[in-house]
Amino acid sequence: MKTHISLYGIIGVIILLFTPNFVAAQDYTDALDEALLALKIGDYKEARKLFRPLLELDTGDDREKVMGYFETFLEVGEYTAGLEEVEKYLEKIPDDPYLLNMKGRLLILTGKYDEAEQTFIRSRMFKFDYWRNLYDLAEYYAKVGRRYEANGLYNELMSQYNRGNFKTALEVGYAAKAMAALGQIHEANSALNTANRTEPDNVHILQWWAELFLDEFATDQARANYEEALEINPSKADLYSGYARALENFGAMEEVALFALEKNPNCVEAHNILAEILILDSRYEEAEEKINRALEINPSSIEALAYLATIHHLRDETEKFIEVESRVRNINPNSGQFYFIIGGNCVRRFRYKDAVTFGYHAIARNPQHWKAYALVGINLHRIGETQEAYRYLQTAYNRDPFNLFASNTLNLLDSYKDFDTLESEHFSLLIHKSESGVLGKAILDLAEENFDSLSVRYPYQPEGKIKIEAYNNHDDFAVRISGLPELGLLGVCFGDVIAFDTPKARSDYADQMGLAESGYNWSRTFWHELAHVMALGISDHRVPRWFTEGLSVYEEKRARPEWARDLELEFYAALDQDILLTLEEINKGFTRPEFPGQLYLTYYQAARLIEFIIDKYGFEVIAGLLTEFGKGNDLETSFMTVIQDSPENVEREFFNELRSEMQAYENVLVGLPDLFGTEEKEVSLLEKLTGGTKNPFFEKIKEGYELIQTQKYDEAERQFLDAIELFPNFIEPGNPYQGLAQVYRAQGQRAKLQQILKRYLSIAEHAEEEARELAGMLREDGMLQEAEYYYKRSLQVQPYSIGTYANLAGIYQSRELFPEEIEQRRIIVALDPLDKSKAYYNLALSLYNNGEKQEAKMEVLKSLEIAPGFRDAQKLLLECIKLPN
Repeated sequence: MKTHISLYGIIGVIILLFTPNFVAAQDYTDALDEALLALKIGDYKEARKLFRPLLELDTGDDREKVMGYFETFLEVGEYTAGLEEVEKYLEKIPDDPYLLNMKGRLLILTGKYDEAEQTFIRSRMFKFDYWRNLYDLAEYYAKVGRRYEANGLYNELMSQYNRGNFKTALEVGYAAKAMAALGQIHEANSALNTANRTEPDNVHILQWWAELFLDEFATDQARANYEEALEINPSKADLYSGYARALENFGAMEEVALFALEKNPNCVEAHNILAEILILDSRYEEAEEKINRALEINPSSIEALAYLATIHHLRDETEKFIEVESRVRNINPNSGQFYFIIGGNCVRRFRYKDAVTFGYHAIARNPQHWKAYALVGINLHRIGETQEAYRYLQTAYNRDPFNLFASNTLNLLDSYKDFDTLESEHFSLLIHKSESGVLGKAILDLAEENFDSLSVRYPYQPEGKIKIEAYNNHDDFAVRISGLPELGLLGVCFGDVIAFDTPKARSDYADQMGLAESGYNWSRTFWHELAHVMALGISDHRVPRWFTEGLSVYEEKRARPEWARDLELEFYAALDQDILLTLEEINKGFTRPEFPGQLYLTYYQAARLIEFIIDKYGFEVIAGLLTEFGKGNDLETSFMTVIQDSPENVEREFFNELRSEMQAYENVLVGLPDLFGTEEKEVSLLEKLTGGTKNPFFEKIKEGYELIQTQKYDEAERQFLDAIELFPNFIEPGNPYQGLAQVYRAQGQRAKLQQILKRYLSIAEHAEEEARELAGMLREDGMLQEAEYYYKRSLQVQPYSIGTYANLAGIYQSRELFPEEIEQRRIIVALDPLDKSKAYYNLALSLYNNGEKQEAKMEVLKSLEIAPGFRDAQKLLLECIKLPN
């Protein structure tokens, strides 16, 4: 059957195409599409120019043009101008629901919440099915703490979605955000996925999806969505502020927040982010400037008020805190978020008990603030109240299973069944069962040594035992610190609770990440954290970060000279380049270093400043300053009270002394390459320094190793000795001490080899192979006490060497120090050696020699269970069961 087209139909279409109304309609559609495209890609100036004439046309449905036009004001932060503009149009069309909605959104951004509510309600009266307006009204109710009313509107949006009444991507997006607000995360994710498939390049959908991921701890997915949205619209400020929140590096976060402000100077969230970072660095005056700017824009921003209250709390400004708290309660009497933000910032300033208190306040105001339960639980765990912590974490996880901080910490707490608890006079140690027999006693012995050393100089007495946690799995340790795995720290102090990685954790982590294993001296790390206990205790957790870190590094060196950080070369090079931080900015070196190595350089600089203060004013000023910090006094007041001088003067004298010292290093610093530039790949410091440089010091090292290759040992020796004379503290791999050791081994000069190894080990904290080598030679020479010292030195870096414990046991046996021998034999058994029967026999023999026949019998029976024909064990068993005469 043929289909016939009517001639009259064709003529009708032709006539329609050329009528003026059709042409005008087509022109309008094209103009609107052009304006919407400019808006979509962030060309707001062009978009506004294109939208403005369209607003003058009566087209029936003006939703897209009204929203588009006024979004150009929202996106660039011209909120006041936008309000003036919307009022002009409302004078002409006072009942336009879209104009009313845009007015409400602008009022919210300027903090005029009550007026915004009435405007949203009016908009709804004139268009009940304007779903964006319904969502904005729900968000208003949530913002001011009217949860019942907010939830009613969220449920209405969900109901409309479930009935199939939402067709566009944006409408589905509003429903998804309502689902998220009601805690229906899977449903929200599914709806946003649907919206994204409908309109893959819709920036709003990508942004809302990113926000959902961010809120539910899926930061990788959040970043991916923000990045995709920014490719489409690189001018949208709140994409940058959201992206900043998804970053884990404070330096990058700051940079992105600043970029957001370039796009929209009135982006309150960007100002808040910058304030938060400044609070982290204790730069409270600058932070307050950022907050005040945010509050000028939106005086009702609870988030900005929370940061302001944080500053008042950290400064112990109680009356000011109460004043801000009262302002917040007038806006939202049920705001848990206000207290949650304060608690989170307290964590970053080591105020863990305060974080718990503010978490309690958040829950009291909003019993459904599940993140506040996690905040309380994690920080109860940090201060050692594990049982109570579990209860809060379980609640957080039950109601929000996406909370990785809660779930990871719960898993960690559940794993404690595989840990042992060991006790000493002042300490309680939690350590994995697989390591308790190897490291347990050594950790507690070092802890008691530390306590004896520090307690006589620091006026702090813990209320109970200090809790130590030693983790043999780095991810467990990282979860203990932050609730998330893969953190790059080695140890942490929460006050009277400290946690650190064992060498096994570091080694396994390096293998897992495909990293070259670097030396890790667990004893130094542990001592460092124990020193923090005193600083935090005396100062009531109010000590500036640079001060406590510098003090701990100082205490490392004081305890063991070889633990001194070997950063002199980099330090004086940085001084020469004028890139050391001032006291005003020094905390920034810890939180957001700007070049490779600045973090370690800042630790060293802080320690050198502490050392300078002690040398000039005496150690007693340290306790005095910590006490002043504990009273809530700032750096200026504390310095003036204790040492009668300002921080600025002390810093000036410090730098003057450093510049005088630097003159002695002229031959080492000349001709150095850039030590702080970015590297495409990691290379050793020696490789970096010998890459074409004509530096006299490194030329001698380079020539020395070249001479070894041609067996010109005497000439190589001279080069290395000259290098040591120029700069004796260089101990990076490939240092002149190792070169001399090679020379003396090749020449068989045993005495010189011992001498250079001792000199090297006096300044090198790692070098466990050299320590064992030296110990072996000393043992052969009958110098058993010295040999014992160097064997123990090697255990600070490699505590799993069965051979080292066997050598120590042999030394104690020959000196008839049987209790010490027994200790080493027990560690060997705990290390599960290949010949475990022999290990049990040796332990039994040492027990027998110490007169512990019954214990010896038990151990020798274990030996015989493994090797029944072991003749020496059989003989020892007979000796153990002989009746006394």
